[in-house]
Amino acid sequence: CCHSNHGEFQTFQHYFKQINLSAKIMRGLAVLTVVCLLGVSSAIKCNKCMEASGGDGLDAIIDTYDLDECDSVNATETCSSSYDKCYSSEAKVTYDSDTYTVTSRGCYDSTEKVGVSGWDCGTLKTSLAVSSAEVTECADKYCDTDNCDSYSSSVSVVVSSLLLGVAALFYL
Repeated sequence: CCHSNHGEFQTFQHYFKQINLSAKIMRGLAVLTVVCLLGVSSAIKCNKCMEASGGDGLDAIIDTYDLDECDSVNATETCSSSYDKCYSSEAKVTYDSDTYTVTSRGCYDSTEKVGVSGWDCGTLKTSLAVSSAEVTECADKYCDTDNCDSYSSSVSVVVSSLLLGVAALFYL
Protein backbone atom coordinates (compact mmCIF):
# COMPACT_ATOMS: atom_id res chain seq x y z
CA CYS A 1 0.00 0.00 0.00
CA CYS A 2 2.60 2.53 0.98
CA HIS A 3 6.02 3.21 -0.51
CA SER A 4 8.90 3.71 1.79
CA ASN A 5 10.98 6.74 0.87
CA HIS A 6 13.44 5.88 3.61
CA GLY A 7 16.15 4.77 1.14
CA GLU A 8 15.68 7.89 -0.95
CA PHE A 9 15.89 10.05 2.19
CA GLN A 10 19.21 8.43 3.16
CA THR A 11 20.55 9.02 -0.34
CA PHE A 12 19.47 12.67 -0.09
CA GLN A 13 21.28 13.02 3.27
CA HIS A 14 24.40 11.46 1.77
CA TYR A 15 24.39 13.93 -1.13
CA PHE A 16 23.66 16.82 1.22
CA LYS A 17 26.75 15.96 3.26
CA GLN A 18 28.81 15.84 0.06
CA ILE A 19 27.36 19.16 -1.07
CA ASN A 20 28.09 20.70 2.33
CA LEU A 21 31.70 19.54 2.09
CA SER A 22 31.88 20.77 -1.48
CA ALA A 23 30.46 24.11 -0.39
CA LYS A 24 33.39 24.59 2.01
CA ILE A 25 35.84 23.73 -0.74
CA MET A 26 34.01 25.98 -3.21
CA ARG A 27 33.98 28.83 -0.68
CA GLY A 28 37.73 28.43 -0.26
CA LEU A 29 38.24 28.42 -4.01
CA ALA A 30 36.05 31.51 -4.32
CA VAL A 31 38.18 33.34 -1.73
CA LEU A 32 41.33 32.24 -3.54
CA THR A 33 39.96 33.42 -6.88
CA VAL A 34 38.95 36.82 -5.52
CA VAL A 35 42.34 37.32 -3.88
CA CYS A 36 44.12 36.38 -7.12
CA LEU A 37 41.93 38.65 -9.22
CA LEU A 38 42.48 41.57 -6.87
CA GLY A 39 46.22 41.13 -7.15
CA VAL A 40 46.26 40.75 -10.92
CA SER A 41 43.63 43.32 -11.87
CA SER A 42 44.97 46.25 -9.90
CA ALA A 43 45.92 49.14 -12.15
CA ILE A 44 49.61 49.73 -12.60
CA LYS A 45 51.03 53.17 -11.88
CA CYS A 46 53.73 54.40 -14.20
CA ASN A 47 55.68 57.59 -14.59
CA LYS A 48 54.58 59.46 -17.69
CA CYS A 49 57.44 61.83 -18.25
CA MET A 50 60.22 62.99 -20.53
CA GLU A 51 63.52 64.67 -19.85
CA ALA A 52 66.80 65.40 -21.59
CA SER A 53 70.24 65.43 -20.04
CA GLY A 54 73.52 66.62 -21.47
CA GLY A 55 72.73 70.31 -21.80
CA ASP A 56 69.92 72.81 -22.26
CA GLY A 57 69.81 72.83 -26.07
CA LEU A 58 67.07 70.23 -26.37
CA ASP A 59 64.91 71.51 -23.49
CA ALA A 60 62.75 73.80 -25.64
CA ILE A 61 61.80 70.86 -27.87
CA ILE A 62 61.16 68.53 -24.93
CA ASP A 63 58.98 71.21 -23.28
CA THR A 64 56.61 71.16 -26.28
CA TYR A 65 55.54 67.64 -25.24
CA ASP A 66 54.10 69.16 -22.03
CA LEU A 67 55.29 66.33 -19.78
CA ASP A 68 56.74 66.49 -16.30
CA GLU A 69 60.38 65.67 -15.76
CA CYS A 70 60.90 62.09 -14.67
CA ASP A 71 62.01 63.03 -11.14
CA SER A 72 58.89 65.18 -10.62
CA VAL A 73 56.36 64.20 -7.96
CA ASN A 74 53.53 64.81 -10.46
CA ALA A 75 54.91 62.45 -13.10
CA THR A 76 53.13 59.34 -11.81
CA GLU A 77 49.83 58.37 -13.40
CA THR A 78 47.52 55.41 -12.95
CA CYS A 79 47.36 53.59 -16.26
CA SER A 80 44.04 52.44 -17.68
CA SER A 81 43.24 48.74 -17.34
CA SER A 82 44.45 48.19 -20.93
CA TYR A 83 48.04 48.57 -19.79
CA ASP A 84 49.92 45.98 -17.76
CA LYS A 85 53.49 47.28 -17.77
CA CYS A 86 55.51 50.46 -17.58
CA TYR A 87 58.18 51.31 -20.11
CA SER A 88 61.27 53.45 -20.06
CA SER A 89 62.89 54.54 -23.31
CA GLU A 90 66.38 55.96 -23.39
CA ALA A 91 67.61 57.58 -26.58
CA LYS A 92 70.86 59.18 -27.66
CA VAL A 93 69.87 62.26 -29.63
CA THR A 94 72.03 64.56 -31.72
CA TYR A 95 70.80 68.14 -32.07
CA ASP A 96 72.85 71.13 -33.23
CA SER A 97 76.02 69.02 -33.13
CA ASP A 98 75.49 68.18 -29.43
CA THR A 99 74.53 64.78 -28.02
CA TYR A 100 71.81 64.40 -25.41
CA THR A 101 70.21 61.53 -23.56
CA VAL A 102 66.42 61.63 -23.69
CA THR A 103 64.44 59.52 -21.25
CA SER A 104 60.74 58.94 -21.78
CA ARG A 105 58.41 56.84 -19.64
CA GLY A 106 54.79 55.76 -19.77
CA CYS A 107 52.28 52.90 -19.83
CA TYR A 108 52.63 49.83 -22.06
CA ASP A 109 50.32 47.00 -23.15
CA SER A 110 52.34 43.80 -23.49
CA THR A 111 49.66 42.32 -25.79
CA GLU A 112 50.19 45.35 -28.06
CA LYS A 113 46.43 45.71 -28.62
CA VAL A 114 46.69 49.30 -27.37
CA GLY A 115 49.45 51.72 -28.35
CA VAL A 116 51.89 53.01 -25.78
CA SER A 117 50.88 55.89 -23.57
CA GLY A 118 53.75 58.28 -24.12
CA TRP A 119 56.81 58.37 -26.33
CA ASP A 120 58.64 55.08 -26.80
CA CYS A 121 61.60 54.72 -29.19
CA GLY A 122 59.45 54.56 -32.32
CA THR A 123 57.56 57.71 -31.42
CA LEU A 124 60.69 59.54 -30.24
CA LYS A 125 62.41 58.89 -33.58
CA THR A 126 59.56 60.27 -35.66
CA SER A 127 58.64 63.15 -33.32
CA LEU A 128 62.15 64.45 -32.74
CA ALA A 129 63.00 64.19 -36.44
CA VAL A 130 60.42 66.94 -37.10
CA SER A 131 62.61 69.24 -34.98
CA SER A 132 65.79 68.25 -36.86
CA ALA A 133 66.97 66.11 -33.94
CA GLU A 134 68.40 62.74 -34.87
CA VAL A 135 67.90 59.69 -32.64
CA THR A 136 71.09 57.67 -33.06
CA GLU A 137 70.42 54.95 -30.47
CA CYS A 138 67.31 54.01 -28.53
CA ALA A 139 66.27 51.18 -26.22
CA ASP A 140 62.87 50.42 -24.70
CA LYS A 141 62.77 48.63 -21.34
CA TYR A 142 59.65 47.21 -19.73
CA CYS A 143 58.74 46.43 -16.16
CA ASP A 144 55.90 45.77 -13.75
CA THR A 145 56.47 48.73 -11.41
CA ASP A 146 56.89 52.50 -11.43
CA ASN A 147 59.99 54.05 -12.99
CA CYS A 148 61.04 50.76 -14.56
CA ASP A 149 63.46 50.32 -11.70
CA SER A 150 62.41 46.76 -10.96
CA TYR A 151 62.21 44.13 -13.66
CA SER A 152 60.55 41.48 -11.53
CA SER A 153 57.49 39.79 -12.95
CA SER A 154 53.99 39.83 -11.52
CA VAL A 155 54.53 36.21 -10.40
CA SER A 156 55.32 37.41 -6.88
CA VAL A 157 51.86 38.99 -6.61
CA VAL A 158 50.15 35.79 -7.78
CA VAL A 159 52.22 33.59 -5.45
CA SER A 160 51.39 35.84 -2.48
CA SER A 161 47.71 35.68 -3.40
CA LEU A 162 47.82 31.90 -3.66
CA LEU A 163 49.45 31.62 -0.23
CA LEU A 164 46.73 33.83 1.25
CA GLY A 165 44.08 31.66 -0.41
CA VAL A 166 45.59 28.44 0.92
CA ALA A 167 45.76 29.95 4.41
CA ALA A 168 42.08 30.94 4.09
CA LEU A 169 41.14 27.33 3.26
CA PHE A 170 42.44 26.20 6.63
CA TYR A 171 40.29 28.74 8.44
CA LEU A 172 37.00 27.93 6.67
